[in-house]
Amino acid sequence: MCCNGFPFVYATRLRAGVRRIALLRMRFCHYFHLDRRRGPPGPFPQSIGWSNPGNWSSFAVPPQSEQSDVIFGPSPLPVVFQDIASGYLIHSFTFNVDFNMQGGSFRWINAGFIQQNSAYVAISNDLALNGSGFVYNGPGATDFTGILSGAGGFDKNGPGIVTFTDARYTGDTRISGGQLKLTNA
Repeated sequence: MCCNGFPFVYATRLRAGVRRIALLRMRFCHYFHLDRRRGPPGPFPQSIGWSNPGNWSSFAVPPQSEQSDVIFGPSPLPVVFQDIASGYLIHSFTFNVDFNMQGGSFRWINAGFIQQNSAYVAISNDLALNGSGFVYNGPGATDFTGILSGAGGFDKNGPGIVTFTDARYTGDTRISGGQLKLTNA
């Protein structure tokens, strides 16, 4: 889960039985808002591009990192075009509104997730599932029309319906709730 800028702290046990607190990683949230009513700050043009710093709450594009959590929330234009290099490394997406994501591909190295809190999400980007793949959780419908590839798996949770158009990944598929539909897979 996103920690709103606070570091995750983990406790580890040493061989001697002494406990030590270790800061293993930082996780930061990046909010994509596309709020045309307030307009982009300064010199940033209006666009639906991922690369436009004016579309992000921090006015900076999230770094490619397995610690980047991206949240899509209230926006009068619920679409984003990933216009940076394909294979953009990410940890998670949270969709709080109906959304349509297009453009270049994304990849996960370790357990990432998609949390869908809306009625419908369309993801036409290619997704590379590596490591342990990713977990999808949500009550609505999501269509993955891009290629899902890689050795990682897919875990489906929540009552929603997920549709894969082109699933080529080789990892395990686990369905704990809802439905998984395959078309042309």
